[in-house]
Amino acid sequence: MDFFGHQERARRRSGRLVVLFLLAVLCIILAIHFLVVALFAGAAHTEYGAAAPFSWWQLDVFAGVAFVTSLVVAGAALFKVAALRGGGRRIAEQLGGREVQPATTDIREKQLLNVVEEVAIASGVAVPPVYVLDGEGSINAFAAGYGPTDAVVAVTRGTLEQLNRDELQGVVAHEFSHILNGDMRLNIRLIGVLFGITCISTTGYVLLRTFGRSRSSKGGAGGVALFGLGLLVIGWIGSFFASLIRAAVSRQREFLADASAVQFTRLPDGIGNALRKIAGFPTHSLLRSAHAADCSHMFFGSALNRSFMSLFATHPPLEERIRAIDPSFDPRRERRAVEEQAEMKPSARAAAFASLRGGAALAVTPEAVAGSVGQPGAAHLSYAAELLAGLDPALAELVHDQVGARGTAYALLLDERPELCARQLALIEQEDAPAAAAARRAAAALASLDRADRLPLLDLALPALKRGGAEAYRTLRRVVAALIGADQQVTLFEYALERVLSRHLRAAFEVLPPRRVKHRDLRTLSAECRTVLSALAHAGAAETAVIENAYERGSARIEWAGTRGAPALLPAAECVPARLSPALDEIDRAAPQAKGRFVAACAATVSVDGKVTAREAELLRAIVESIDCPMPPLLEERVGA
Repeated sequence: MDFFGHQERARRRSGRLVVLFLLAVLCIILAIHFLVVALFAGAAHTEYGAAAPFSWWQLDVFAGVAFVTSLVVAGAALFKVAALRGGGRRIAEQLGGREVQPATTDIREKQLLNVVEEVAIASGVAVPPVYVLDGEGSINAFAAGYGPTDAVVAVTRGTLEQLNRDELQGVVAHEFSHILNGDMRLNIRLIGVLFGITCISTTGYVLLRTFGRSRSSKGGAGGVALFGLGLLVIGWIGSFFASLIRAAVSRQREFLADASAVQFTRLPDGIGNALRKIAGFPTHSLLRSAHAADCSHMFFGSALNRSFMSLFATHPPLEERIRAIDPSFDPRRERRAVEEQAEMKPSARAAAFASLRGGAALAVTPEAVAGSVGQPGAAHLSYAAELLAGLDPALAELVHDQVGARGTAYALLLDERPELCARQLALIEQEDAPAAAAARRAAAALASLDRADRLPLLDLALPALKRGGAEAYRTLRRVVAALIGADQQVTLFEYALERVLSRHLRAAFEVLPPRRVKHRDLRTLSAECRTVLSALAHAGAAETAVIENAYERGSARIEWAGTRGAPALLPAAECVPARLSPALDEIDRAAPQAKGRFVAACAATVSVDGKVTAREAELLRAIVESIDCPMPPLLEERVGA
């Protein structure tokens, strides 16, 4: 399963959605045109005895109807999308969701938080906020947001009470597949588009209720009431296309997400048994929320009663989904995978990822690194479980607290030199006094943390940082910038940390312009690719020959503008954040397949000697995440497993 291929298909599906939307609007306009001609133009023709023959096609009427209808539909769609500007949080709250706090005493909610953290770390994405729909006793779940930076994961109360840990992990892995494959942005757009289409019937209902009560047909009230009735009927056209679009967009993605969950967890019985329980559960996966119909295409299972026509079903039949999971793996291989997952000794589990810890180099290939993007496997899940199980209790407490999370972020930036560290702590005390004590506690606990685990630790802190509010966010950004600038230079880790924070928190607290694809290939990004590859080459070595060789290896995978090949390597002094960040922002606007080639080039650059150091891995993680390509932790010989 190719992450960049999924992204490209998601982009094409958006194009097909636009075509279907325009087709639906055209059909509605034509129907309203004929309704207006029949009720008003036809009546006027008869009343005034016009000599010209009556015509059903009247261009001036069509033009007026097209203008007004397009305005109403587009306005309604834009209004709905604007109402969902809050992203995943807004949708979860509309559906009656409650955010689960780290301090919860509910054992089931604690288990849910632990599973989400494991899957997020294994996927290489920030840990999303987690919601529970307390009023829903059925088994269901969804992921919502415009992208990984503002995603949330939500489950119903029935999911917590009816599923065991393996089944819950399978459901969460399914939802993370939607996060990784770019489905969520399309889901929100779909809500707005469908609301715009179906608003015609709402308009007709309002007119019919308002004017249908009049006892007299004088003043045109009767005609308006009939017009409202006609709009109500025409609204069925919108409902037809809305159902068709939902089904066209949703059904195949559910099969894909099921398969991704199996590939990720290597436990087909997890998600398979969750689907079986839905089939045998009294309320199945149905939701009672009034907003369930608008969001029905987003859920793990069908949130509405199955349509009388399977053509309009938002989800494939449960039987098909279960059959698609069971035969896809050899039973003996499934048993071996389950036994390996359950019985692997701690030392063997640690060996899957321990090479990167302590600053050791990790033997990987560019193909493995690039292939792992958006495709976490069971080994990554083992890594995440091991990390969480071995995390210092003091750090585990701090990263889940709003003030403690800020203190942890500050502590990650404290310098090893005592004098400089003392100045940095004094700066924290002055700018963010509540977090100063937390920073000292975190600094003491960080002494035992492996270098490779620093950015995953930051991922754990992100949900608490997002709960801190706008003022806390501004304070965090100000203090982080001051700590990084305390010694008048920016290390690779400092750059990586600031980049990850900015990427995820700006989306939560700032209104960002929409990102649209601007570059179909890398030829128009030659200058940007040169900057990034040069920075990676300098990060991995000090010898000139090795640096040049690394740059050449990465450059060989880029489609450069012109016929002269790759431009010359930039000197280290020019590979500064002031140039690196704008370059990454521009590369972020490339098409998915172009991003895939760029990631492969970056991986080839850092692994020129067949090894990747923790220092290189941190910069590579920041670069890849900056262009919305989540990279799981690097695992020796098991990347992409």
